[in-house]
Amino acid sequence: MIYIMGDPTNGTLPVFFFPARDVALGVLLAILTGIAAGIMPAIKAQKLQIADGLRR
Repeated sequence: MIYIMGDPTNGTLPVFFFPARDVALGVLLAILTGIAAGIMPAIKAQKLQIADGLRR
């Protein structure tokens, strides 16, 4: 069994490797999801008067 220096599980859990391409794709998808989820509330807030927005 191969042990990795500093492994707190002493090799009982597999070591996961995430390629840089997959990490970048995950970050990009998270950003796009956040933008898509925020568009509708932002459009609605843009149409409100400031005083009306503060009352809500």
